[in-house]
Amino acid sequence: MWRYSDNIRGLYETPTIADAARVGSRDQAGEIIKAAHQAGRTLLSEMESKWLLSAYGIPSAEIRLATSADGAVRQAKEIGYPVVLKLHSKVIAHKSDVGGVHLNLPNARAVRDAFGAICARLEELGQLDTFHGVTVQPMIKNAGAELILGSSTDAQFGPVVLFGMGGTLVEVYRDRALALPPLNTTLARRTMEQTRIYQALKGVRGRASVDIGALEQLLVCFSQLVVEQRLIKEVDINPLFASPERLVALDARVILHPPSVTEADLPRLPIQPYPVQYEKRWQRWWQGHHSPDPTGR
Repeated sequence: MWRYSDNIRGLYETPTIADAARVGSRDQAGEIIKAAHQAGRTLLSEMESKWLLSAYGIPSAEIRLATSADGAVRQAKEIGYPVVLKLHSKVIAHKSDVGGVHLNLPNARAVRDAFGAICARLEELGQLDTFHGVTVQPMIKNAGAELILGSSTDAQFGPVVLFGMGGTLVEVYRDRALALPPLNTTLARRTMEQTRIYQALKGVRGRASVDIGALEQLLVCFSQLVVEQRLIKEVDINPLFASPERLVALDARVILHPPSVTEADLPRLPIQPYPVQYEKRWQRWWQGHHSPDPTGR
């Protein structure tokens, strides 16, 4: 009965839509997906994935591409040490499984060694042809929480949003909650409240609270992404770094439906998006007039 009444209250809410979701460049995001789809690819690279997130106002760590050890060192110097080196591949989804992630590299020698180690490991696995370079990113050191924000497509319900504790032990702790998009800020907050990590985000043992309002907005923007870009089959932001100072996506993975699948083949959304197409600005006719008569008499 409690769940029923809670759902009824949710239906009558006036939604608060995140500003970033309104101004997100849908065309830019669509072009990224369209290009990969036409090329027959189902996996976006990490750079493409982060461009996609940026189009919807979701902040991500600075990322630069290098195709040689010298290029990686040059990019690292410009970013500033320490840095992170990651495999750049359009085929391999889980870079850490093939030794494709090297953290906290303090100098040029460490960057060169990491570049060589990635190539050597891929050659050992017989996957050197999947190597398309490396990405160089700043090492985020601030104390904070590692979250996961993701979505996968259910055969009946379409996209389902997941939120919870992230990091390398995400499958061990399984602290997560599910929600049906699109979300508003209230629904985003309710989703977060279903997890144990939410208590830590509010601040414990003297730690400052994460900006919960900003995190709500980020969830709303993410839900807009998966609702509007229907050719996305799966998307994961793990980890999503959350600290009192900022929210930033450190890693992202986007998997598309096969090229044979069109939007018409996908299940309908059980909750229709807020009808932003009917929104418009309206100015009262008497604004700017001294007389209540619109003719000026």
